[in-house]
Amino acid sequence: MEKFYLHAQVHGKGLDKMMDIFSVGNFQNELSEETTAFDGSLLKLYDTFKAMKTPAPMNFSWRPSKHFPASLFTSLKTGHEFTFELRVQIRDQNKNLKGKWRLNFYSCKYQKSYQKNGKIKVEATYNSFD
Repeated sequence: MEKFYLHAQVHGKGLDKMMDIFSVGNFQNELSEETTAFDGSLLKLYDTFKAMKTPAPMNFSWRPSKHFPASLFTSLKTGHEFTFELRVQIRDQNKNLKGKWRLNFYSCKYQKSYQKNGKIKVEATYNSFD
């Protein structure tokens, strides 16, 4: 069974990190490492992000670690913009790459974040998507 692997390069004031992402979405659709690949969920999410009137909502979840403390997005709380460059890979059970896509969110603004089940969910808005 194929699985999604999500990584993001995040650029912003005092922030330039490549990190593992557990989920990305908005209030209508979500894609996570637990979503079955090739069920149309990636295209559906892409179409939703592309069609939304901006500024539009988006969210992503990640797990804090030694290299990514829970305070990672503190510098963005003052309204600074950031870029969220999502890299989506589909890999089979042997971790062989079956496909990859780029979803880029520009002029993002941090709204809020909260911790649940050891993961941090960041809610933001974006002004441009491709």
